[in-house]
Amino acid sequence: METKIEKEVRFLKTYAVIATVLCGVFVLSAFTLATRKQKFEEIDVDRINIVEKDGKLKLVISNKDRLPDPIVAGKTLPRDSKSPGILFYNAEGDESGGLVFDGQRKGGKLNAFSSLTFDQYQQDQTLQLVYDDSPGSRLVGLRIKDRPDFPQPEQARRLEEVRQMKEGAEKTAAMRPLLAPDRVFVGKSNGNAAVWLFDPEGKPRIKIGVDASGNPKLQFLDANGKVTYSLLDSANPTRQ
Repeated sequence: METKIEKEVRFLKTYAVIATVLCGVFVLSAFTLATRKQKFEEIDVDRINIVEKDGKLKLVISNKDRLPDPIVAGKTLPRDSKSPGILFYNAEGDESGGLVFDGQRKGGKLNAFSSLTFDQYQQDQTLQLVYDDSPGSRLVGLRIKDRPDFPQPEQARRLEEVRQMKEGAEKTAAMRPLLAPDRVFVGKSNGNAAVWLFDPEGKPRIKIGVDASGNPKLQFLDANGKVTYSLLDSANPTRQ
């Protein structure tokens, strides 16, 4: 006849076996769910990180508040402004472009913006598809910018040093290679179809356009922005 202690020991053994089996089933089920393709009809998230097997970040889909600061040349830099969007990263973990968008009307004034950018290696955007709508101005098109050949963190450091220099020709010359001027714009500006070509300092030198009434124009400008030659049509060129 079993004693009370023997009954308790047998109960504990049975309990341990059952608990072990249930734990094993739970772990196996969790592992199976983790490795199996899942299907969701709808999910709500603040941010999604897409990573490689080694854990390197490759893509981020985020709301405005969770959008990460840019990483360039392995350094995290402050982001000027944040909007919901998608960010892309290269094999070294640096941000290499992205898609951001936003739009709202405040006090009867519209401010809307969408931008798809492609970053130069270890630099900021060098190619951009942009839509920018603000009071009195609407810009839609493709922009190509010059960027320095050194990393963006180094650019920021040099800019700060140059800003401390005394105003004059030396400061102007030192600032020139640190800027990121527009070189090409192709698109529409305030209802006018336009192609603008800029010099290395970002000054427009050739403007080709067709206004909202269908009138074409070709203009050549000097470094001060003065029109030196204007061609309204092939029969009536005008030299300024």
